[in-house]
Amino acid sequence: MKGESPETACATAPGKVILLGEHAVVYGRTALAAAIDRHVTVHVSKVHGAARPSPFAEDPRLAHAFARATDVVGVDGNDLVASICSDVPLAMGLGSSAALSVALLRALTRFAQRSVDDAVVCAGAFEIEKIFHGFPSGIDNTVATYGGLIAFTRGAAPRALPAARPLPLVTALGRAPRHTQHTVTALRRKWEAKPEAYEPHFDEISALVNAAERAVATGDLTTLGATMSANHAVLQRLAISTDELDQMVALARSHGALGAKLTGGGGGGAVICLCDGSQTDLVNAFSCAGWQAFATDIAATRRGAHAADSSGHLDQYVDR
Repeated sequence: MKGESPETACATAPGKVILLGEHAVVYGRTALAAAIDRHVTVHVSKVHGAARPSPFAEDPRLAHAFARATDVVGVDGNDLVASICSDVPLAMGLGSSAALSVALLRALTRFAQRSVDDAVVCAGAFEIEKIFHGFPSGIDNTVATYGGLIAFTRGAAPRALPAARPLPLVTALGRAPRHTQHTVTALRRKWEAKPEAYEPHFDEISALVNAAERAVATGDLTTLGATMSANHAVLQRLAISTDELDQMVALARSHGALGAKLTGGGGGGAVICLCDGSQTDLVNAFSCAGWQAFATDIAATRRGAHAADSSGHLDQYVDR
């Protein structure tokens, strides 16, 4: 028999970067993505008395997300309030809303002392992501749910990727406003009008993703960096990048990065840079140029890590 529900519960979920494959993943190709050591934490508390503060009152989308999450978990949210603590940069393509969605669902689950399968959490987070992004690809909520380094294809189970060595990254944040929705919509219209002109670009990205996956498995950072830079060049041709993002990529390459590219939807946002060793000098270089940046490492993993089954499919989330 379950005990009395706690007065408060919390859960945490990670942000993410897309190493390669954004946009092409929307058109049936595979993308490589990884959780980063930046997180969103959600606290859910029971409110006593008649006066109940409105959850997430500063943003109607957050209130809507809270309501959707309580429906998914099957709890009455009328006497609950939630608060957020996050060090994932907002509106930068680093998965902040997906991390919020997963953390909120897990916090509510713990509050209710219920067991919810990871697939249910991931699917619920995808529905909540629609509140923020309209038509998400599913990659953000998948990484936020399962963590680790994965290969993601829409409609298929995510695959855990073994990494022979850590991947030292620097993530730099653009200053200009981000216009991802415009960028995504514009590409979709171009593809619908003339798919034969855009499918080869997506095929080129797919080939780079395949090469990058092999490089990750063997620890070949030089090749991985080259595929990242080549992926950025394709995104430039697709009009996904911006002048600022291109300048940031150029700065990274001029300061020794093995490769650099935008990450996420584009139209602004962030770039990721693969380093050969210490990231400190590159973080400082971005800072001197007026851009915020931080170092993050994608951990090395053995085959079969991330609670993958024998086929490499992720079937269990290990809360961290």
